[in-house]
Amino acid sequence: MRRNIIAVALVALSITCVSSFAYAQGAEDDVAALKRELAVMKERLAALESAVTEQKAAQASMEKDVEKESAAKAVKAIEPEIAKLTAIKMKEEAGPVVEQVSKEETLKVLKKVSTDAAMDSRDVLFKQPDYLPNYITKGLEFHGYFRSGYGINSKGGKMEAFMAPDALAKYRLGNEQETYIETILLNRNWNPDPEGVTLETQIRVAYQTQQNQSWDIGNQFALREMYARMGHFLDWDQGAKVWAGERFCRLPELDIIDFWWYDMSGYGGGFEDINCGIGMLDVTYIGFSPDDINLSTNRGRVAKNNINFKLGDVNVPFGKGMFWVNGGFMKGGVDTQDPTVKFPSMGGVDVGFMHYIPGELNNNQFAAQYGCGSNTSLSAGALVPSESIDRKSYRIRLTEMFNRQITPKLSVQVDGVYQYTDYGGKTKNDETWFSFGLRPIYMLTKHFGLEVEPGMDYINNPADDYDTCLFKWTTAIRISPGTIFNSRPEFRIFATYARWGDGFQGDRMLGGEAFIPQREGMNYGVQCENWW
Repeated sequence: MRRNIIAVALVALSITCVSSFAYAQGAEDDVAALKRELAVMKERLAALESAVTEQKAAQASMEKDVEKESAAKAVKAIEPEIAKLTAIKMKEEAGPVVEQVSKEETLKVLKKVSTDAAMDSRDVLFKQPDYLPNYITKGLEFHGYFRSGYGINSKGGKMEAFMAPDALAKYRLGNEQETYIETILLNRNWNPDPEGVTLETQIRVAYQTQQNQSWDIGNQFALREMYARMGHFLDWDQGAKVWAGERFCRLPELDIIDFWWYDMSGYGGGFEDINCGIGMLDVTYIGFSPDDINLSTNRGRVAKNNINFKLGDVNVPFGKGMFWVNGGFMKGGVDTQDPTVKFPSMGGVDVGFMHYIPGELNNNQFAAQYGCGSNTSLSAGALVPSESIDRKSYRIRLTEMFNRQITPKLSVQVDGVYQYTDYGGKTKNDETWFSFGLRPIYMLTKHFGLEVEPGMDYINNPADDYDTCLFKWTTAIRISPGTIFNSRPEFRIFATYARWGDGFQGDRMLGGEAFIPQREGMNYGVQCENWW
């Protein structure tokens, strides 16, 4: 019995232990589950708090933007009033001062400001020697051109140039026996007012001598230019300029023959660079050049007056265009030396057009001109009429110049001229001049090159019994700073050969005294040419 009770107790105890173990195990599982749920809730709470924080920040930013926009709108709304009040205040404060400042005092202030600025930059200028001369001279510039050398002819005498009679130019390479120089002083006058006028004064003096005759009385000085020019004086066209004096008024020359094919140089004045929308207009009054007319009459020395209109920088197909018209008039009279000689009054006109393709190394210019009466010369000067029939004279001229830098070492210039003149006489009195030539240059190295210049001039003039040609060929060794065509200074060693037809035989223009009985000749020499 007792055993049975003990057994039952043991069984009950076992069941209790198992139940307790099972309950404990189930409780631990519940706690772990609760912990996991708590962790998830914490994560959700943190995310919620972050979202709330971001929402508050966004709301604050929106409130600031609204405040800024409201403030901006408010300021914009009262800006006119602020401007009015500011203007009134400035006027009240500055009015008495402005009334006390005279024009002279204003200029003094401008000059002082300019002087102070110059003094402040003095140290910088002294550190930059290249700029110092420009500062010291205040706009004074020195420019010029010269050519000089010496040559002998193939007979051992002094070199003389080969030039066709009645031609207006000659091929230059190895064919210039003179020393010639032009010195140019240009002063760009200083103005303390940057909005004021611009002023320029230019003086050009030329001097020429024949090789080694430096002290001979035959040497020539000439004042070629002396004029002043002012710009920035028109409110409606700041680029327009006014000028007066003596100056060069001419279009670009044909370089290798030194031919100024439209030369209105002389004394006068006018306006230039007037903007017309389609181009730039020059209006010029020019008197005759000093050496063109040299006859005295009962009315005074014969004079020619020109009014010239030139429109340039016009856009045309394949480049730029320039157009001009020039009216001229000469008042006649009775010759003071011979009263039987009378010079009729005569007028005339010349017109022209130039087409050019601009470029530093590659360019081209072609021109066509027509002139009649007193303007038959196509220049500021005139052909002096000897009788009324000369009023019917006229001249046609075509010119061409082509420049090409073919390769870095090879360059060339080609020139051509055709000119026909009818002098208007009662008998056959016309003349034809045709010229064609070129100068190719090939550089063997950076500084040494070889250049040749073949050229031909044809003259047909029944009055002088000319109907023949002059051929000239020059070969030269060239030394220059660079390889381009116009690199200067250029040092040359040259040999020139010329040959001409029967019609020119005996003319002293073809090589001088040495070759009068001949139809060919040669020159040799050295030369330097430079411009700056």
